[in-house]
Amino acid sequence: MYKVEFEEGVYDYLTAYFTSFCRYYESLYEDSWLWNEDMIIDGYVREANLRKDDIIFSLEKYLSQDIILWRRTDSESIYRWRTKYIFITWIQEWNMRIVKHIEIR
Repeated sequence: MYKVEFEEGVYDYLTAYFTSFCRYYESLYEDSWLWNEDMIIDGYVREANLRKDDIIFSLEKYLSQDIILWRRTDSESIYRWRTKYIFITWIQEWNMRIVKHIEIR
């Protein structure tokens, strides 16, 4: 088993990704004349936070294994998460894998 860590840029990418997710639904539902539009928007904000945590947890579990499937090279892999693909680049040092870059498509 490997210990998995993420560089700060990975967290920044996830924050930007889910900020865009929230903005989309905020602009969709604001001024919608629905009586519960604030509740709907808050639900999407909570969902974005849950999804961010789920991605981090899933990648930690996936990359901590000794054998990683769907490898493109020794330090690149594709991980399927829900309906998206996450492209991962990492470096490996002894018993640690440090995620350098991810991209969600």
